[in-house]
Amino acid sequence: MEPLALHLVRTRWATVARTGRARRLLAELASVEPVVSELHVADLEDLVDTMSGRIGSLEAADVHAVLAALVRRFDLDELIGVTVVRAILPGLVGVGRRMRWGAGGPWNDREEFAADLVVSAWTHVREHAGETLVRPAQTVVDQVRRSLRTQHERHRRDVLRARPWDEQRCEVPGPGMDALTELALGLSLVRGTLVTVEDAQLILANRVLGYRLAELAAATGRTVTQLSYQRRRAEGALLR
Repeated sequence: MEPLALHLVRTRWATVARTGRARRLLAELASVEPVVSELHVADLEDLVDTMSGRIGSLEAADVHAVLAALVRRFDLDELIGVTVVRAILPGLVGVGRRMRWGAGGPWNDREEFAADLVVSAWTHVREHAGETLVRPAQTVVDQVRRSLRTQHERHRRDVLRARPWDEQRCEVPGPGMDALTELALGLSLVRGTLVTVEDAQLILANRVLGYRLAELAAATGRTVTQLSYQRRRAEGALLR
């Protein structure tokens, strides 16, 4: 099911895109932006449908030009921001899917992540008001992705710092054991004495969960070189 925030963008769009306000805004845009005037569309919904290929077909360069005109004229009406977000929604959905809708980040659930996704997109469009972007959709979507990934990475670092590795508390599984420790302990028990719990934690954190060695070094007070050596030694032991 589509996250509520994205559903609301679509439904709000369906509500306002053909209103008198939307048509007046389109007429104002057409009066100052020839690239919009040349499309001869009836309302903002037709404008977005034209850019997406649902109505007629536009060359990629023309789509960039129309979106650039919208961003440039953002200050005419806040509805322009909604128009741009609606036009680039497929790209935003792609960001959401690639980031697994915020799993492992600071968001409580996919709905909260999706809301942040939409707000971030609108904010980045507003930041470029008055500018002429060469590739508006790509620019905004990339900025949204970087912004959300920064939040995700910051959260991961905070979690690592808040939960330093402590081999003493990993000896016996318990209700408070986190998933990484539980997996690591299971791996070390299966392999007997070939790897320690700390070795297993390092392999799982780096190879499976995707934490960079630099992040793990900052969290554990060790150097990247030390962790790299430990990982190679542990992986070598597992292959014997």
